[in-house]
Amino acid sequence: MKWKNKGHEFDAQYENIKRIQKVYLFGAGHDGKMVLDVLSNRYKGIEIKGFIDNEKSLWGKKINGANVFSPNEIEFKNDTGIIISFASEFIDSIDKQVSNMGFEIGKNAWHFEQFISIYAAYEHDEVFFSSICILPTDACNLRCKACLNFTNYIKNFTFRSIDKLKAEIDLYFKYIDYTGLFFISGGEPFLYPDLPELISYINENYRGKMYEFGIVTNGTIKPSHALLDTLKNAKIRITFDDYRDSIPDKENNITSNLQILNELDKGEDLIVRKYDEWISLFPHPVGCWDEDKLIERYDKCHCPWQEYRDGGFYSCNYAAFAYNAEKGVPDMENEFYSLKNYTPQKKKELVEFRLGYTEKGYVEFCKKCAGYMELNPYKVKAAEQENDER
Repeated sequence: MKWKNKGHEFDAQYENIKRIQKVYLFGAGHDGKMVLDVLSNRYKGIEIKGFIDNEKSLWGKKINGANVFSPNEIEFKNDTGIIISFASEFIDSIDKQVSNMGFEIGKNAWHFEQFISIYAAYEHDEVFFSSICILPTDACNLRCKACLNFTNYIKNFTFRSIDKLKAEIDLYFKYIDYTGLFFISGGEPFLYPDLPELISYINENYRGKMYEFGIVTNGTIKPSHALLDTLKNAKIRITFDDYRDSIPDKENNITSNLQILNELDKGEDLIVRKYDEWISLFPHPVGCWDEDKLIERYDKCHCPWQEYRDGGFYSCNYAAFAYNAEKGVPDMENEFYSLKNYTPQKKKELVEFRLGYTEKGYVEFCKKCAGYMELNPYKVKAAEQENDER
C-alpha cells in the first residue's frame, strides 16, 4: 500500500470499528486463541461473542472459555463484526467466505493483524505488532535449494554481537508496547553461540510484553546442555521443522534431537512441523510491471512477516533476507523504518508501516520475487539440498 495520508491511513477504519459493539473471531486455532487473549486481557472494550470455525467437530464446544459456532449460525447485524484469525495462506478463501456471509473487509470485518493494531493505536494509544522476527545469525548447516532465507546464496555467514542484539531489543521494547509473536529465526539459531544468553535476556526482561516467544530449528543441530537448560526454564515455544523425508541421511540425527527436546517436557510449547512442499521465491521469470502493478502485487502478497534488524524494520521479511544474501539492493528510504529517530507521536505512522504501507507501495525485491503463498505458482520439494551442502 502506498502512503497517501501518513499517520491517518486507518482513520476511516477506526470509525468503522467504533460502530462495532461485538465481534466473532473467525478461526479457533492458534491465531484465534491469541486474538481472544489479547482482546480479553490487554485491549479491552469490545464484546467477543465467540469463535466461528469451518471445522464441524468444534461446533458447540468451548475453547479457552469461548463458544465455537458454525458460520451458518451467524446472522449479519449492523453492530456485529468479524475478525479473521487465520494464517495468511488461507486469507483469500476466508475473505470470500466472509463476504458471502454479508460482511465487508475494512467495514465490519478485518484481518486480526489490522484490527488489533488499529484498535490498540487509536483506542489504547499503544503500538501492537502481530509478529516480528530477529536473526542472531544467518548461518545454516543446510543448503536448501529454495531456502526462503536465501541462505544458499550467502558466501560468508555472520554472527551478530550479543551486546548489540541486547541494545536493539531494548530499543524495540521501548516503543513497541505489545507483540503477538516475538520470534528468533535464522539461518539456524542453534548455531548461534550466545543463544542461551539471548533467550534468557528476552525471557527475563520482556516476556510480559508479548503473547508468545518462539524459536525455530531445522532439527539437525544437537542443542548444547546450556541451551537445553535455557529452553527448559524459559517460557518459549520451540518449532521443530522435521525434514527427515527430505534429508534421509540426517534421519537418525533429527530423530535423536527431537527426542532430546521431547525430554524437556514442553508439552504444547514444542511444535513439530512437516512439509511436503515449499514455495520458491527466486529466481523465476517475473513480469516487467509498472508501479501500479507492483503496488497491486504487494498488496495481494499477504506476507505477514517483518524482520527487525539494526534498530529498524524491513517492510518485507523475505526481501530483507534476499538483500542480506546480496540478491538485490533495498531502497532504504522506502522500505526500512528506523526506531533511532522515532518519537511516540509517530505511533500511527509506525503501525501503518508494519501493516504494509511504504512510500512507493512496494519494495524493490518485488521486481524479482515470485510472491508469497497463493500468489506463487512455483512449488518445490521441501528442504531439497544442493550438492555443496555445508
